[in-house]
Amino acid sequence: MTDLLFYRQKRVDGGLRSGIDLNGSPLAEGFREGDEEPNPVLLWYIDLRCSGEHLPHDADKAIEWFRENNDAFTGTLRRTAQELSRTGVDTEALPFRQQFRNLLPGVNVDLVISTLGRPEGRDVAQFLREFADDWLAQLDGLALSADV
Repeated sequence: MTDLLFYRQKRVDGGLRSGIDLNGSPLAEGFREGDEEPNPVLLWYIDLRCSGEHLPHDADKAIEWFRENNDAFTGTLRRTAQELSRTGVDTEALPFRQQFRNLLPGVNVDLVISTLGRPEGRDVAQFLREFADDWLAQLDGLALSADV
């Protein structure tokens, strides 16, 4: 079984990090620095944890696989954002987890979201929409782990 993770994280200093890990090891990563004094504490994170037998095993193929399946992932993020826009996520229920079995043939996906506090928990739907809206740009901004 292969585990492939695509994540997005926002730090207290406004920095945004996106990346792809394979079986717990980084394949590719991108980082945009924030405007404030450096502070690496995470305000929130979104993980798309994919598992299956036929997932790609190298960075270029993983990036391409996420690009090819753009519609399935961004549609799922947007639908989940719509559901959560009415409620937000209570910090006592964090991390929030939603499972999507066979979102793609032979692939199970867990969407996992966590926030630092209650104010960010109210904005989870916005974070998901931004993740979906920036999907391809995030993939384009990733550097292979050997280059990071």
